[in-house]
Parts: sequence; structure tokens; C-alpha cells
Amino acid sequence: MLSMAVYTLAKEKIDDEYMDVMRWESLRLSIIMSIVITIICILLSRKLSAKTILFIQFTAYLITFKVKKSNIGE
Repeated sequence: MLSMAVYTLAKEKIDDEYMDVMRWESLRLSIIMSIVITIICILLSRKLSAKTILFIQFTAYLITFKVKKSNIGE
């Protein structure tokens, strides 16, 4: 978890305003995804720990940021 947090906060080689926008969009999307997953789990009577929710958020952020970053080069 700690290494994912450090990787998430790391700067890119080329860090401009567009990268900041991509970071905020990825962060917003990961929070929305974790809220939706949490609501679904609550409706299905499954318990989620805070650690699991953080893992979902970090993973969703990393995936969405990498996808957005790879779409820049195309």
C-alpha cells in the first residue's frame, strides 16, 4: 500500500498542466469507482475494510492514469 501511495504521488519526467489535469481526472474517477463498489458491496451485505477501499482507489487510479497517459502518444 505504501509503495502504491509513493508511486501515485511521484512526478513524471514531463510534468505540465495537462498531466495535472489527467491526475485530477484519474483521481476523481477512482473515487467514484470506489464509492460505487462500496455501495454495491453494502447492498450485497458484504463488509469492506478501509484497507480494501484504499486498495481499490489506488488500483483504479493507477489503471486510469496509465490508460490516459498511453492515449497521449497515439
